[in-house]
Amino acid sequence: MSEWSVVIIFYSLVFLLIYLNRKKFDIQAKFIALYRTKIGIKLMKKITSFIPGLFNIFGISSIFVAYFGLFLISYLLVKGFFQFFIKPAAAPVLGLILPGITTPFWYTLISIFIVAVVHEFSHGVIASLYKVRIKNTGIVFFGPIFGAFVEPDEKKLTKKKKLKQLAIFAAGPVANIVLALIIVFLFGFTLPGLDLFGLSFSIPHNLTAKTAIIDFGELAPHIVEYKGLEIKSISTDSAAEEVGLKKGMIITKINNIPIENETAFFTFISNLTPNKTISLTADGKDFILTTKPSIKNPNKGIIGISFKLIPEYSDWAILRYGKFGSALLYHLINLLIWLIILNFGLGLANLLPLGPVDGGRILHTTLLQFFDKKKAHKLWKSISLICLFLIVINLVFPYLSKFLLP
Repeated sequence: MSEWSVVIIFYSLVFLLIYLNRKKFDIQAKFIALYRTKIGIKLMKKITSFIPGLFNIFGISSIFVAYFGLFLISYLLVKGFFQFFIKPAAAPVLGLILPGITTPFWYTLISIFIVAVVHEFSHGVIASLYKVRIKNTGIVFFGPIFGAFVEPDEKKLTKKKKLKQLAIFAAGPVANIVLALIIVFLFGFTLPGLDLFGLSFSIPHNLTAKTAIIDFGELAPHIVEYKGLEIKSISTDSAAEEVGLKKGMIITKINNIPIENETAFFTFISNLTPNKTISLTADGKDFILTTKPSIKNPNKGIIGISFKLIPEYSDWAILRYGKFGSALLYHLINLLIWLIILNFGLGLANLLPLGPVDGGRILHTTLLQFFDKKKAHKLWKSISLICLFLIVINLVFPYLSKFLLP
């Protein structure tokens, strides 16, 4: 069964489930479905009674982290906007997350659920700590995306001191970021460099290897070997089309070197220059082709194919862990990688200074500290609209660039 078939069946079942139980769901704006429960409320209260001082420290600390995150994501949005005009071929700052459509299906689906539960549970814990009643918990469906939610008593929340309100709003996204960091350090992963005003911040493996209880960063490259890559599509008038390469062919060698290492292969592809002659071995036949310049970047050489790497469990992994153990490790490592990506990504996205998301509520609460209610609301609304405009530009940017580039 293809990935698309699984996606279609899954979403069909979800929409059917919502339709059959529509009386139990609160449908808002025609595409948001809320299912309210009381699950987890008692647990939130019980947890805060054990170590309230520690949770109070977390809540207050979260405010400072949230302000930094709000500044960072706003900076990246503005940077992405100007990048659209200066470097239209550059990678976009934002992207949509649709499991099975824009990201791996099961990994993303499980990760989003974990991210949502951690996020909302953290909101609930800090709200309970500050004696704000949690009215409901539940599951929410935003069209094809689902997650969790916690519904506090808004009247009691707005009566609390601004510092406590900020701590409640900040707890969710900061908990996601903290969880991502915990996974990185406990399992030997890395975080690529983040460019902030010309300075690159990263977490390298030589650091996380010292803190890891299980070093998956070291183990991962040995679990699978890449026996080749399958051609998914071929561009018209490309070098690949000219020499007779076809969709579905399996490329096993480049310049007579077997494709066994993912990193080495991507390094080779990314370093190609125009008019470079290379040989590809596909389905047992050798094809000699000359790379052509990329439309987006004339200094980069391209073959003209899209492909999918074909992984197989290595002999070393099977000998040590068996087929089942190798498969388990492979999927666990991939799930943890997506947990890191989505905890960071959605944690920061929730800190956008936009309307009802956590960053927007933090901004609104902060503005009320300095301005009267009317002016604060006006400023908050203006900033939210600017933020929404920047988000739209960053999302449509990759598609617009295809038409605007010469």
